[in-house]
Amino acid sequence: MIKRLVPLLLFFGLVLGDCNDDEVELWDECYSIENTIELDLSNSGLEGLIPPEIGNLTNLTKLKLYNNQLIGEIPPEIGNLTNLTYLYLYTNQLSGSIP
Repeated sequence: MIKRLVPLLLFFGLVLGDCNDDEVELWDECYSIENTIELDLSNSGLEGLIPPEIGNLTNLTKLKLYNNQLIGEIPPEIGNLTNLTYLYLYTNQLSGSIP
């Protein structure tokens, strides 16, 4: 359970906090946790683009980002998630195809 909780908290620390150097370091730490297998950020009030660093979580099997205010193109780096079996992006303003 801890393997799932730590990256979730780090993600929230970056997305919901003020932008400063510490948060950039948190973002890097989040994506250096290679054993994360599920990430559920649905209904979290997230806004903006899906960052390309999401593609670094190569062990993900489930990624839930639905019911947020995400916009823009689906990053091609999602194609790096070769273990992904469930991807939930609905109820956002995303465009493009899923790689």
